[in-house]
Amino acid sequence: MKINYLAQKTFKVASPLEGVNSIEKELLKESFLVVQSDGAFLSTLTPSDIVESPYQLVIDSIHHKPRVDCNQEVESVLELMRETGNYVLPVFEENEFIGVVTKDDILDYLVEYRNDLERTVAEHTEELSRVNNQLRAQIDKRKKAEKKTKASLKEKEILLSEIHHRVKNNLRVISSLLDLSSMRTQDQKAISLFTNAKSKIQTMALIHSQVYRNERFDQIHMGTYIQELVNYLLQVHETENISVTPIIECSDVVVPLTQAIPCALVLNELVSNSLKHAFKGKERGKIEISIQKSDDVVSMRVKDDGIGIPEGIDVFSSNSLGLRLVRNTVQGQLMGKIHIERDFGTTITVEFKILKKETPNA
Repeated sequence: MKINYLAQKTFKVASPLEGVNSIEKELLKESFLVVQSDGAFLSTLTPSDIVESPYQLVIDSIHHKPRVDCNQEVESVLELMRETGNYVLPVFEENEFIGVVTKDDILDYLVEYRNDLERTVAEHTEELSRVNNQLRAQIDKRKKAEKKTKASLKEKEILLSEIHHRVKNNLRVISSLLDLSSMRTQDQKAISLFTNAKSKIQTMALIHSQVYRNERFDQIHMGTYIQELVNYLLQVHETENISVTPIIECSDVVVPLTQAIPCALVLNELVSNSLKHAFKGKERGKIEISIQKSDDVVSMRVKDDGIGIPEGIDVFSSNSLGLRLVRNTVQGQLMGKIHIERDFGTTITVEFKILKKETPNA
């Protein structure tokens, strides 16, 4: 703070023509005097000046008192008073006398300033403590909510896991019932229908089995799934006279659960058709199954080196149950496309886009 804010503008004035006795009487009443001549400042006097210079008091004091600039800091003025032993000093703005400042003025100001500072610090400390308590309460509340959310999420995960496990088991029960039913008939058409139904059920059961084993319930790793499905279909459609070699090429393709089941049913139908019809009259054959993903488009291909689909069969308009299932599933559920090549066997490629998760409205 600048010293001019503490400068006193009113004070007791003495004349340089007054004697020591007269001035001494005045100083018994006042803590200091300002000596002026014709309104012009000459010096200041204090009781200590009387002790030190009883004679020629005014003249001596004029020559020995320092002056203070109005822009000096309070602390520097107090230090000057301590160094020179002065209780009161005049304050000037350039060469114009504007008042005086005493050591008591400065000390009172510093005490008040310190008290104000302490009050401000105490108020801020109290406010910080209050805000800190509020934040701590919010953090505790958030931790409790987070703990509750985690517990709820864990319960849902366990519930979903149990649902998938039970669905898988129920599908296996249905599959076993179909096995028992097929064993009670000699009709090959009925047995074939039972076998086809069983393979479709097993296709879905494998999906639920993988979901049960995974940490996530909303997606399927198709590479692992295709390997399991093809191994199963090779056992179901195994024949003594034909040796079929599967070649599986799968990148790390992850498909949402909502698309994994229709995708699996299509794959089941395509591989089953190849195993049942492509290698008639042949001793060995080869089936290539691949699935790739580029950006958000999945491309699934089933290729065999068998006898090929006869030219008279139009896959896109055929009433065959299997082909109709493939067509309706790809176009209706996967919103995809089917491509067929008939050179050196049959190659069927299915392409569809990965569905993006919808964000619920707020």
